[in-house]
Amino acid sequence: MRAGWILVLILFPCLVFAGRVRFVVFPDTVSITITNEEFTNRTFKAGQEYVLPDGNYTAIIENEGYYPKAIDFVSGRRRVTVEEKLEKRYDGLRLVKEVKTASQPKSVVFLDETRFLVNHLNDTYLEIHSINSTNLITLKVPENFARAKGFVEGLVDWEQNEIFVSQMTRNCVHIFDATTGEYKTNMSAKGVWTKVIAKNCKYLFFSNWTSEDVAIFDRFTKEFVGKVKTAGIPRGMSATPDGKYLYVAVFSDSIVQKIDLENMKVEKTFRLSPRKGAARHIVMDEARGFIYVSDMGRAEVFKVDMRTDEVVGSVKVYSKPNTIAISPDGRTVFVSSRAPNGNQGYLYKSATFGQVQVIDTDAMEVTGWVWGRNQTTGLGISPDGKFLAASDFLDANVGVYRIFAGLIRAVYDDNPPERIR
Repeated sequence: MRAGWILVLILFPCLVFAGRVRFVVFPDTVSITITNEEFTNRTFKAGQEYVLPDGNYTAIIENEGYYPKAIDFVSGRRRVTVEEKLEKRYDGLRLVKEVKTASQPKSVVFLDETRFLVNHLNDTYLEIHSINSTNLITLKVPENFARAKGFVEGLVDWEQNEIFVSQMTRNCVHIFDATTGEYKTNMSAKGVWTKVIAKNCKYLFFSNWTSEDVAIFDRFTKEFVGKVKTAGIPRGMSATPDGKYLYVAVFSDSIVQKIDLENMKVEKTFRLSPRKGAARHIVMDEARGFIYVSDMGRAEVFKVDMRTDEVVGSVKVYSKPNTIAISPDGRTVFVSSRAPNGNQGYLYKSATFGQVQVIDTDAMEVTGWVWGRNQTTGLGISPDGKFLAASDFLDANVGVYRIFAGLIRAVYDDNPPERIR
């Protein structure tokens, strides 16, 4: 810090009106060149604080292997932190746009090829954004529910033309018309602290965090038909296409439970790792017969053969992996990783940004990644496999990425997209 002030005094000996500016940029090895009307081409470093005269500035941020970026900022009579990231020159994913959201976007669910639903943990409504426009649709629940906030996950059921959203603070699930966004009704989740919603050909499933159970409803009548107690805190769920089984990730350990839906009982419990972890999210490759499970405690993604329910592969990923999404052809799994918690907990910014990583499911290797922002959490992939959306929990932001040919071969073999320049 002392060296920074000495440099400031050399550059600007007469700082009568000045502000303190700090740059937080990832990667942190960038070169930052700042210009304004008073001076040009002064080079600064990320992670340090400088004093700049009052005024409007442009910073050119560059680093080998990344696309350069120009940002405008203002130095005034207060401390300013400029946070930014660079986009990697990576052939798999390329940022298309970023959209600001309501507070604490917890999850992202694509409704179709271009629209996605964002659920907010710390706000009173939901949002539907579009890739192709700036149009924003807000989904509102009754006021007595809205005040409690706490919206966690969503699911779209086009057969019923319905959108489901869980509200953990009210232990319920809200239902909207999927075409118009109009509010229809809500239903009790028959448990406490409701998180994830899943479905199969017959049932809806709600995982209840605090009561440690999974509630099962008839998908068409919305009637409660049963509840299964889990071995710990249930989080992610995925149902087999034949309607026979439901896999549940148990967050309080590195285990998965397999529920027999005919008898509504746990048929099998198996470990992902011999050591304790926090199994969080599950996605399924129905065609090839595998499930993939993220373990937030172990920073790992596991591959399980559904014929034997045995782990057949795993790969280490970036810190605090949350949501995973699988490509339509099953060849690629995407992982949103929050990065380490802040010093005071996960509701505070970390020393580094989150990431979105790309896993080749055949080799079970991380083949690429891009920077997110503060606490990359929610993740969704469009039904056609062409777009990925990732929410940054502490920045009220969603980044939308184009997925290029090679990651999803089945989608692009016949009609490869043009690259975004």
